[in-house]
Amino acid sequence: MVEKAKKGKAVPEPFGYINNYAELIQLKARITTVEDLLNLDLLEEAMQVRAALYIRDVFSKIASSTAPDKTRDNEMLAQQKLPMMESHFDSVSVRLFRERVKGDIARGALKDAENTRLLEVMVKIFILESLQKDNGILFGAGYMAPAAYT
Repeated sequence: MVEKAKKGKAVPEPFGYINNYAELIQLKARITTVEDLLNLDLLEEAMQVRAALYIRDVFSKIASSTAPDKTRDNEMLAQQKLPMMESHFDSVSVRLFRERVKGDIARGALKDAENTRLLEVMVKIFILESLQKDNGILFGAGYMAPAAYT
């Protein structure tokens, strides 16, 4: 998918963040306060940026490696691929969840505003837990400021 997006071909949702890969890895100082950590759109963006940063790192190592493919993939990059895949799956899961909730609201399946609010809180908790476990790449890239966690 990354190679497809690099060639200018659109990647479908829920993988659409890959279409904006180059822009995502350039974002700086987007989450700077605790209040920013309550903004669901910024939290989802943080998930996408984290995945894009890991994708960049792994694919640049693949491009620069002269080792045979199996050696490179199974021995040299196996551990680097794990956080890339996990952050990608988390980002896609959030996108799918939000789209499903949005669709349920549009169809009238979610009528109670309190249920909608609770679903939003649940996805925020999922994202914050994920970011709490693995946020170093976001701080290192300047996407998150240390003040966001103080």
